Amino acid sequence: ALDCLRIMLRSENADASIDAVLERLGQYYHADRVYILVLGEQGRTVTMLNEWVEKGKHSIQQNISGKRVSRFPVIARYSDTAVPVVLSMRQPPDEQAAGGEVSWQYAIFPMERLNGAAQLLCIENPRRPMQRTALLTELLPCLGRERMRRFGAQEMVSPLDRLYALPNQQAYMDAAYAMDSD
Repeated sequence: ALDCLRIMLRSENADASIDAVLERLGQYYHADRVYILVLGEQGRTVTMLNEWVEKGKHSIQQNISGKRVSRFPVIARYSDTAVPVVLSMRQPPDEQAAGGEVSWQYAIFPMERLNGAAQLLCIENPRRPMQRTALLTELLPCLGRERMRRFGAQEMVSPLDRLYALPNQQAYMDAAYAMDSD
């Protein structure tokens, strides 16, 4: 927590600060990805502001930003919750094992609102137990206010963030393929 706070105080800009903190969180929880989502348009559109990806994994930022929340059922279901949510899926138990091993885990932590829009910190496949959330409990309020602290109330979303919120070619293709003769 102190390392993350030190990073936020010393960084040159908000994105560098937030990216470095997400990297520390990803390394701490041994996660595949750690990212911040903002739900715009009254909670209907998802924008990924910052993302940290473990080496060997690929970024999903362009696959998520600008899409409707309804395309992501887990996020849509838990976007309004005020408490952290940790979901996991277990492999079916085999004959030799007493129970199934966790094969997938996903954690959603609500953050402070950004210009009235919900912010969520998402952690994919943390390999460290998520029952210990004291680090996140202390860090998330500071992380959620980092853009406001840097830019003030006027400019909390960068032009690049606005660009990510625009529909892209994939959104056009999805709409085109959804049409039928009716």
